[in-house]
Amino acid sequence: MKQLATIIIQGVCVLTLIIASNLSLIAVQERTVQMKSSQKVSSDEIVEQLKRAAQELLDAVGRGDKAVWERYMADGSIYADEEGRVLTRDELIKELRPLPSGYQGSIRVGETKSLVQGNVVVLSHVDHEELVLYGQKLLTNYLTTQTWARQTDGEWRVVSTQVMALPSERKPAFIDPKNLDSHVGQYELAPGITYSITREGDKLFGQRTGRTKEELLPLCVDIFYRKGARATRRGSEEVRLELMKIAA
Repeated sequence: MKQLATIIIQGVCVLTLIIASNLSLIAVQERTVQMKSSQKVSSDEIVEQLKRAAQELLDAVGRGDKAVWERYMADGSIYADEEGRVLTRDELIKELRPLPSGYQGSIRVGETKSLVQGNVVVLSHVDHEELVLYGQKLLTNYLTTQTWARQTDGEWRVVSTQVMALPSERKPAFIDPKNLDSHVGQYELAPGITYSITREGDKLFGQRTGRTKEELLPLCVDIFYRKGARATRRGSEEVRLELMKIAA
């Protein structure tokens, strides 16, 4: 009987240890999930904080408020502007001035993408500028990519910035629909590569060998461009009907 009681007690102890071990494992897993969730929320909060800081920097441009830029730009940081210049922190801040008389403007942070890795955050956002010059409104979009780094004092500051002016979408010219048929046919781009132009209603569509069909919009009578192409450079996005037509 004593042996049986001993065996039962030992079995209960083993079962208790197994249950305790499982409970400890579950607790560790729960803490791990909570930590990951906390880290995710923390990263999201950091991104939101830096988006607000980016907006503060843009708001300070029109006022020429150097104090805001001095607060957020790290010592030694660089700034590549939309004109291709690369400025140091001091050079950029020195150029900041309020908008001249007769100018009114604002820039707001738009669509944003981010990458958080430890103490470094890359923040890329499209900025929408509205500038009124003596009653004339000008709209410009910029793509700004900032690299933020947490400094030794725990504050986030910008270490590098690149700004690009985004070209606006072209506006099609008007041409008489009666002239569209004269453009329909095949055009030789290179030996074995053709560009076929077809008409659907009052629209022209083009299709290069091996590619999908695309709508063409008129830039002038004999030059068309792909719908959605932006005014960057002439050539690659344009279809020049001065090319030799090889088949109707």
